[in-house]
Amino acid sequence: ANMDLKPVKFAAAMRLTQTPRRKIDRDTHIGLAWFIDSSLTPNVIMHDGGSTGQTSFVGFTADRTRGVVVLTDIGNNVIDLGLAALNDQSPLKRARGSPTAKFVTLSTSTLDEYVGTYEVHQGGRLRLYRKDDHLFAVSLGNGHDPYSLFPTAKDEFSTNVASRSLSIKRDTEGRVTGVLIHMEGIDRLAPRVPDAEPAERPPTAIWLEASVLDSYVGTYRLSPEWTIEITRESDQLHAQLTGQPAYPVYASANDKFFYTAVDAAISFERDETGRVVALVLHQHGNHRAPRVESH
Repeated sequence: ANMDLKPVKFAAAMRLTQTPRRKIDRDTHIGLAWFIDSSLTPNVIMHDGGSTGQTSFVGFTADRTRGVVVLTDIGNNVIDLGLAALNDQSPLKRARGSPTAKFVTLSTSTLDEYVGTYEVHQGGRLRLYRKDDHLFAVSLGNGHDPYSLFPTAKDEFSTNVASRSLSIKRDTEGRVTGVLIHMEGIDRLAPRVPDAEPAERPPTAIWLEASVLDSYVGTYRLSPEWTIEITRESDQLHAQLTGQPAYPVYASANDKFFYTAVDAAISFERDETGRVVALVLHQHGNHRAPRVESH
């Protein structure tokens, strides 16, 4: 539609978003969210983005002859890949990291040694957890998605996050004491949280029928300003706090759900007729939210 390949009623509005409005540098202008690269012939209209372990690019040539969408599960910038698809003269950069890195297989008992919570900085924690024969890491409390850890040797892990790798630190008796995070040339030691605050493995998700999931769908009010919206897509529930993204939640039992993206859980309350009337958000305490609307 943005390339105007077929007649659409809002073509003029789309053209307006692609109109240069402000100069950013010698060869780049910005329209309404679109960047216009005038260093290439024909010019390229594009936008890119990224999150933890994911990057994307969408663009097309101003003469409407080429268009491309690039979606990846890596942390590296992919602008050059998108531009190379749109312009034969655009060079591809050499990939960062070692393309010949070899991964090893570690036993589940070894992976379980790493499972725990690590203090990255005051108030910021990293949780390592195992699912089947794979190790994952997630930053607690900031809404970031978990990312995979790939063992290159015992106590050494690569990731799909740009320029990030992890080394496990042990004491003289072989016990895991921390994680050394290597990122963009900087090493940061994250000590393991004492045994008084151990990290538990995420509960195992169970399957619930769609009719059961539908009983939870609705709006729940935490406060006058804050609500939690519970929605269902296929066999997956999502929970969305006011002003935040919607995150999937997974059933561990009837009326009990857990997040993987953040360190939180939700339990639902029912009245004597069995109708869901409230939820409790378990995150930095227990916060009850009565149901105010059903869908």
